[in-house]
Amino acid sequence: MPIYLGTQPVSVPAVVDTGSNLIWTQCKPCKKCYKQDAPYFDPNASSTYRELPCTSKSCLAALGTWGFCSSKNSCNYNHWYEDGSFSKGVLAEETLSMTSTNGRSIKIPKEVMGCGHNNNGTFTSNEAGPLSLISQLGSSIDGKFAYCLAPSDQDNSHMDFGDRAVVSGNGVVSTSLIYKPEDSENFFYVTLETISVGDRSVSLPLAEKGNIMIDLGSTLTSLPPLVYKELMSMMKDAIKDHVSLAKDPSRDLELCYEYTLDFKVPDLKSGFDGAQVDLTMMNTFIPAEGNLYFRRICLSMGMWRSGASGLGTILRR
Repeated sequence: MPIYLGTQPVSVPAVVDTGSNLIWTQCKPCKKCYKQDAPYFDPNASSTYRELPCTSKSCLAALGTWGFCSSKNSCNYNHWYEDGSFSKGVLAEETLSMTSTNGRSIKIPKEVMGCGHNNNGTFTSNEAGPLSLISQLGSSIDGKFAYCLAPSDQDNSHMDFGDRAVVSGNGVVSTSLIYKPEDSENFFYVTLETISVGDRSVSLPLAEKGNIMIDLGSTLTSLPPLVYKELMSMMKDAIKDHVSLAKDPSRDLELCYEYTLDFKVPDLKSGFDGAQVDLTMMNTFIPAEGNLYFRRICLSMGMWRSGASGLGTILRR
């Protein structure tokens, strides 16, 4: 989604990430940055940009996690992601703007952001990185936000805040967000009880509520090893009549097929606490690289290696 930084506002392409609590973008001068389509943000070109000192409230909140003080008394940050991607730079205040559905520009002054001078990882050229936007908006939106993500071939995805963020209507289901004091500032936890394909199902470990997190920044939906292996078996059996099993060129995904127009995949039913979400092929499979003669399609799930399980692609698409 596009956001705008500075005075005069500069468009910055941003990723909506529910698994991260820092807004940041690549800034000049860039010591080491990945390639992006939009120009790097230039702090010197904005009259409202201000670097935060170590004594600031925002810096003190970040100390001991990803914030630290430099010898020049500026507040630096070093933000890492689970896949090894990172952003390093200076914590600052800047005016952030967004365009509302009626075309009006909404300006949010003194938004805390990271100005990244050393960034690398699995970021694409048309995105910048994702204290949290929602927490900074705070009481002005009553802590409420919602996102509507349309299929990737459509351009009507949007976010709602405040009273407009209450989702209702036919087909709407809800499940409870689980509060975990130790890391609740970073993650949104829910309880996933079962996953079903046809008449077979597998149960997830329920040692405690909140066994999985919603992470829009994750490429894959990651599951515990035993659950993942059982789900692979269920999906293979359900698609066994389709003989063209293939390999993922990137070797990241396990269950891939050669895609044809008659390729069919059964719905995957996700049983949350108090809610069931039926996921179609559009939600569960993603295209993989192929050649001129055929295209491959792969199940967008994997085993988690560390930390909590996460709902990635299936809820993003």
